[in-house]
Amino acid sequence: NDVWAVGHTQAAVSSQIVALTVHWNGVSWTRVAVNPPDDLGDLHGIVARGSQPSWSVGSGSSPQPPFAGPLSVRFYGGAWRDVKVPLPFGSLAGLTVDSGGLLWAAGTHLDRLGDDVPTVLVRPLG
Repeated sequence: NDVWAVGHTQAAVSSQIVALTVHWNGVSWTRVAVNPPDDLGDLHGIVARGSQPSWSVGSGSSPQPPFAGPLSVRFYGGAWRDVKVPLPFGSLAGLTVDSGGLLWAAGTHLDRLGDDVPTVLVRPLG
């Protein structure tokens, strides 16, 4: 009765890729908007644990288009809010929470040579 799903959709007018989050409350699905600037992007993974804030990661804009930048958002206070990632270029593919309450996100980032490098980020869940 409490399910989240994430991904992306394409805006009809601008054709931009827009982050998509939907919530199932046991009766129906409801779209929950991702607040700008992170509404432009693609969400790849989500963690939702009972009363804890939900987290989602993916790829969004970067300081140097057309490259992607890692995207991280957290749902609390009834809205998805941006959580800055300390990497300018790359993408986060998935995340999980360990038994100690740490949030782990995995993906890739571009190094100084322009190569994709595996990346793991860790932070407290709350």
